[in-house]
Amino acid sequence: MPFHTSAGVYIYIYRILSASVLKPSYYCRYIDDIFFTWLHGENNLHAFIAACNEAHTTIKFTSEFSRTAIPFLDVLVSIREGTIETTLYCKPTDTHSYLNFDSSHPISLKKAVVYSQCTRIRRICSTQSEYDKHISNLAGYFCSNGYPITVVKEAMNRAATLCRDNLLVEKPKTVNSRIPLVFDYSAGTENLHKVLRQDFTILQGDESISNLFKDPPLTSRRHPPNLKALLTSSRLPRSAGSGNRKCGAPRCQVCDFIITDPCFSPPGTNYSVRPGTFDCNTSNVVYLLCCTKCDQGNYVGQTGTKFRLRFNNHKKTIRDANSNYPVAKHFAENNHNLSDLKCILLGSNYRSVNSRLRSESKWMIRLNTNNRGLNTDLGALSDFAFARRGVP
Repeated sequence: MPFHTSAGVYIYIYRILSASVLKPSYYCRYIDDIFFTWLHGENNLHAFIAACNEAHTTIKFTSEFSRTAIPFLDVLVSIREGTIETTLYCKPTDTHSYLNFDSSHPISLKKAVVYSQCTRIRRICSTQSEYDKHISNLAGYFCSNGYPITVVKEAMNRAATLCRDNLLVEKPKTVNSRIPLVFDYSAGTENLHKVLRQDFTILQGDESISNLFKDPPLTSRRHPPNLKALLTSSRLPRSAGSGNRKCGAPRCQVCDFIITDPCFSPPGTNYSVRPGTFDCNTSNVVYLLCCTKCDQGNYVGQTGTKFRLRFNNHKKTIRDANSNYPVAKHFAENNHNLSDLKCILLGSNYRSVNSRLRSESKWMIRLNTNNRGLNTDLGALSDFAFARRGVP
């Protein structure tokens, strides 16, 4: 299949619809599931689907149609007395295994699970009779998973007061500027957010951090590692300390600069780096630029794109002698040139942007590049006093 993204699939479907003389009267899509209504007869419908399957050799559509009712995702759409009605659809294999009430999760999360499912049924069911039937079944599923009937009834009563028309309107996303406080959940931290709100005035009275915490921090609890997470890993194993590699592409402009030593000590440091088997095309990386002529040219950076793209940007600023960039300023002055530049990839495969930024800051502190190098700050840790003191 030549398309590797949902955007590519959308373009392909759009071309099919544009070329068709007879078109669906209503069309919607969720990734690779498509729903549409057809008003041109069953024979023309079969011809339309056949044309879709003949448009490309590797893209084939499976179809299901009905004159009365048909499921789409978790919605059963039916026609009754000339009107369209919707109700909840569950696959025959659905076991309704919701989060068990005895599991180690915050009570607020357990209540939210029940309420969100009640709201989902309220949104999907277009008639009161269907809503009553499915909400009653849902109550039984949660009770069988250990939920107290009081928790279930509270969520059901809240959902019953909601207006379905409002639930069908997409709500705009709000931006929260509060600083998140993330910690592993345990029963002993259940009331931590209440304590923080009560004693927040103490934080505001400290001049060193009052500007950082203008609002109470947003407490967020994550699931602590269980036995499975401690014993297994979803990451592919890689040989530590085997060194970076050159990609070997004929026109690569990074291979001549990358350091492939399995163990490397940056100039002016006693720290030994044992990089993994990354190459010029590796993305989501933290990297080090260093100068072979002096020990003042170390620079730690990060990028989510392929490293060669980021490195070519550095090379361009050096060639242009752009003094607005510390790296370019260093290699354009003091009898330096581009041939004195070397690079090495320190890490990759970060789970999130924040984890990559934290790793970048840690490498800055380890190699002291903010005091004896080209980094002007400590990245993600720039606003914290303990990081400015150089504590690793």
